[in-house]
Amino acid sequence: MRLAALATFLASWAMLAASAGAQSGTLVVPAGYETASPAAAPTAAPVFVTAPPRMPAGHWETRTEERAVRGLWLTGLITLPVSWILTWTVASTGLPTASAGIPYSYIPLVGPWLMLTEPLNGYDGFAVAMGLVQAAGALMLVLGLTLRETVERREWVVGDLGGGRRIAFDASAGPGGGSASATLLF
Repeated sequence: MRLAALATFLASWAMLAASAGAQSGTLVVPAGYETASPAAAPTAAPVFVTAPPRMPAGHWETRTEERAVRGLWLTGLITLPVSWILTWTVASTGLPTASAGIPYSYIPLVGPWLMLTEPLNGYDGFAVAMGLVQAAGALMLVLGLTLRETVERREWVVGDLGGGRRIAFDASAGPGGGSASATLLF
C-alpha cells in the first residue's frame, strides 16, 4: 500500500517536472475558462518606509509600591455576593412557602446559620455549605484589603514636571497577553 502511494507520488512529480520544462512561457487555458487581460502597470511611485517612529526622550525607572492583595479581595468580592444571592434564591424557590427559614436567607453571613434553626426539608447541607462559602468570601475580602503586597513596576519616564509630578508609560507582557498604560502623577 505504501509502495503504491510512493510510486504515485513520484510519478506525479515526474510529470510536473516534465511539463514545467516543456513550457515556453505561454499559458494554456482549459476549455470553458476565459483569460483576463493583464492589468496595467502601476503608475504611482512606490512608498518607502524611512525609519520607525522614535520613543520620546526619557529614562527607565523602577518604582516599588504597596497595594492590597488583588487576588484575595477580588475573589472575595465575587464569592460573597454570588453565594448570598444563591442562598436566598434557592431558599425562596426550594423551601415550602410556610417555612420560617426563608427570611433568614436574606441576611448575609449569619442567615444560613439562622436557617438551621428552622425545618428545611433536606436543605440543611445546603445551608451549611452556603454559610461556609459566605464566610470564606468575607474572609478573603477582608484579608485582601488589609494585607499589603509590594509590587515592582518599571516605567519609561518621559517628563518630570517638578514637585513629584511626572508623565510615565508602562508596558508588560505575559503568556495570556499584554498591557500598556500611561500614568500622570501629581
